[in-house]
Amino acid sequence: LTRAIDEYRRAQQVYAERPNAQVNLGNLAAAMGDAAAAESAYRRALAVGPYFLPGWVNLADLYRALGREEEAAATLRAGLAQHPGAADLQHALGLSLVRSGDLPAALAELKKAALGAPENGRYAYVYAVALHSAGRSSEAHDVAEAALVRHPQDAALQQLAASLRAGPPR
Repeated sequence: LTRAIDEYRRAQQVYAERPNAQVNLGNLAAAMGDAAAAESAYRRALAVGPYFLPGWVNLADLYRALGREEEAAATLRAGLAQHPGAADLQHALGLSLVRSGDLPAALAELKKAALGAPENGRYAYVYAVALHSAGRSSEAHDVAEAALVRHPQDAALQQLAASLRAGPPR
């Protein structure tokens, strides 16, 4: 396993000028429990390719995993400043805001992500769940049903829509 990991690392370093290679190195470091190396790699990814959204998302996710939620949100906001309307960043920021307890702001970001990337059923699902958690079940139902039309085979959306149709337990 050690040889395979070293070979993978060397292969990624061949393309070190590419942000995806840096993100791959960051993911490897994070999986191996080396947060400092992961952060360094993600930061290099942003330096060589600030347009590569996974660099922003993965750096923010590392901060989340380290309990540094404020830095996670700041990273995502910095990414959004460079990439307004990037649904991946809006979705990740919405989740960060949920974790921070700012549900109104979280709902706004999750809505932008769901509307901005209708091809991503997961974004609609998460937005609908957040609406339901905020006591806005009717809106959650509408979001889930509309997403189900676009993603009829999505099992999570099917289950959520059915649950919202049934209403609260009696």
